Amino acid sequence: MADSQVLRRLDYPAYCIKLLENGLVAMAGGGGTAKTGVGNSLELGFISYKNNLAEFKQIHQFQSDDAIMKFVPFYLERHNLKSESKINDIYIAAALNQSVEIYQIQSCLKKLDDKNKTQFEAGANVRFISSIVLDQNEDKLRENSITTIQVYRHDKKVYLIIGTTLGSILIYNLLFDNNNNITNAKLNFEKLHEFNEAHSNEIDELQVNDDGVLFSVGKDSKCFLWSLEKLKKIDEFKFLNFVNDSNLRIKHIRFSNDSKFMYLSYIPRIRGGNKSMNSFIQKWVKIKDVTKNEGINFKLEKTVKIRNTVLTCLQTSKDGYFVCAGDCEGKVYLYDYDMKKLEDFKKQHSSVITDLCFYYDEVFDVKKLNKKFDMNKFIVTISIDRTVQLYKFLNTNLTKRFTDLINRELYSSSSFLIYSIDLFKFFFIFLLILICFCYFFIRIES
Repeated sequence: MADSQVLRRLDYPAYCIKLLENGLVAMAGGGGTAKTGVGNSLELGFISYKNNLAEFKQIHQFQSDDAIMKFVPFYLERHNLKSESKINDIYIAAALNQSVEIYQIQSCLKKLDDKNKTQFEAGANVRFISSIVLDQNEDKLRENSITTIQVYRHDKKVYLIIGTTLGSILIYNLLFDNNNNITNAKLNFEKLHEFNEAHSNEIDELQVNDDGVLFSVGKDSKCFLWSLEKLKKIDEFKFLNFVNDSNLRIKHIRFSNDSKFMYLSYIPRIRGGNKSMNSFIQKWVKIKDVTKNEGINFKLEKTVKIRNTVLTCLQTSKDGYFVCAGDCEGKVYLYDYDMKKLEDFKKQHSSVITDLCFYYDEVFDVKKLNKKFDMNKFIVTISIDRTVQLYKFLNTNLTKRFTDLINRELYSSSSFLIYSIDLFKFFFIFLLILICFCYFFIRIES
């Protein structure tokens, strides 16, 4: 069993957790607008690891009016006029029930209460900037609310994409005007397009690859592709052609940072009766030809089955070499580059895992093999049971597999040259043996 520990106990149910670029961990959740005594929080903190023990250091807690079910971090480049350098400001787009709120994360130094000497520690503040309120159509019988969001950056444009319970997709252009002043950043919204009833049921998932193609997944068991450049539907991704069970539907889509890899999770569409309760994870690899794979430029590489459970969350590491999933029973599954199960994690959560993230997740530079690589890799999970768990998955098998992967990456570009050299060596040795054999044969005959 792999090492794990309870990192933190919360006074609210957490629904979303993300690792920000500066090493901060952000998590959010709450009890909603109902007066149950359970607050709504957006929390920031650092994780430190020393002597085989991890600790969560909270540096800020922001109280929101409603429970944040999902949030997406994004980064905007700003010029620092004093030091003539560039700074990446951190923003968070948070989905509430009827609105999306934009927050700015401001890093700072906080003075410690020490009379003997002046000391400071790393800190951060959360500042509310603006919000988008979802329009309600009086003709609709059902109330429209937000189910998921996504942010996509292209050049200097920032797109906010919203999915709703009525199956609509709304696309906004975020217009920032900070005038190089982090404390006075202003934000305006420009509604670019609305795909009205893009799905016949609520939207579960929105993801965008580096080609600007939006993938939308709904509870109507459909997956559509949309062009953000032309603001129109491209095609339907008929995923049932790649699975053998018609009772499955896509639940999650994840891309690596460079979009070389795509991971899909499938869960049972109808549960109970004689229907199977198996879930699946697929790994897809990016290709150039899009004609043979239902209009997408990815090729299916491998499928793994997870028996008798329903997956509730899925995340991939930034380099795309690892993928991790959590299920409805509180169990964690970790797979490597070849979709082999790495660890047998002991079940720690007593309820549904709502989200997870990789911590200390770095990309290995194959061109600098002499550079020390920090192999301290962790998975941080949150659950309805109000605990934050940390799983460590560094072991001998993982190190060996990762080293083999590095070697494959290092020599893949020169594999043809190596093969040619080996072939030349073989023919040279064969020719040398043939010459020696002929020479001795002639000597014997003479």
